[in-house]
Amino acid sequence: MGPSPRYASIAYDSASKKVTLFGGASLDGGIFNDTWEWNDQLWTQVADTGPSPRAFHKMVYDSKNSKMILFGGSDNTLYKNDTWEWDGNEWTQVADTGPSPRILYAMAYNPDNSRIILFGGNDGSPRNNTWEWDGNEWTQVADAGPSSRYAHSMVYDSSENEMILFGGLDITTVSTVFLGDTWRMRIMFGLKFKIWVLDLFMLQTWYTLENEQYSLVVLTALR
Repeated sequence: MGPSPRYASIAYDSASKKVTLFGGASLDGGIFNDTWEWNDQLWTQVADTGPSPRAFHKMVYDSKNSKMILFGGSDNTLYKNDTWEWDGNEWTQVADTGPSPRILYAMAYNPDNSRIILFGGNDGSPRNNTWEWDGNEWTQVADAGPSSRYAHSMVYDSSENEMILFGGLDITTVSTVFLGDTWRMRIMFGLKFKIWVLDLFMLQTWYTLENEQYSLVVLTALR
């Protein structure tokens, strides 16, 4: 026994050594809000309350605070932008502001600075803004970098201290476009300096430098 057949979001909890699954959607249009854990041998349902039923959301594990972080998704009627924490026992809503309500974004955790990066997604149109969760609130760090997209993938490369983003989908006036570009976001000089770099034949670099007094954004391209 385990979760019913569905499209769902799962993430690994390195402290408990368990996988957590929340919600999802079934082929017949059902939307769920149950929480399950996998202990390497079997699934156990651990909650049926918390975030409202949804699908096309993401979860990542915040190892500094020992919390699973969930953002957004859709209940097939409305897009959502609430943020929730799972502590292994119960869900707590921690924000209802930040990125616009959206689905199919990419989200990954950087254990070197204890921040979560969220990029892109679809809130009715593909987006290309970058947001950062510091454990308490969301901050938009740029609306430049990779082109607008959704259903892309992003992971953190700890050996190089950078996010790696690949592919996704964009929508034109006539069709859906499959993307095949690879980007890296490097974090330099502490928390405040970030660079998006497009690999291979074109180098596009995105900088943000911020402190309490000012914010600077520079976009360069080298062909």
